[in-house]
Amino acid sequence: MTKDVHEIPIGKRRISFYALGCIAAFASGYKSVILKARGARINDAVNVSQLVTRLAPHIQVSKVDIGTQKLNKGDKEVSVSTMEITLEPRKTGKK
Repeated sequence: MTKDVHEIPIGKRRISFYALGCIAAFASGYKSVILKARGARINDAVNVSQLVTRLAPHIQVSKVDIGTQKLNKGDKEVSVSTMEITLEPRKTGKK
């Protein structure tokens, strides 16, 4: 059974943990994986995507979305940068 999208929020764990999670998601039938990161974790999301494409050459970065999210911190509203990196299998068709 094929599933559509698996979302992985990037947190404080090791990069290899998230990379293996991406590869496992594809192995279990997901068509695409979205890495979601905010603030300081954006760098980790980029590193995860690069590690995945190096470990599994059949997977590629297909889309990158960059944005800003407003968060309430106490009595202030703070803007935090966000990034979503979409990974999908490479297309293997003749041109």
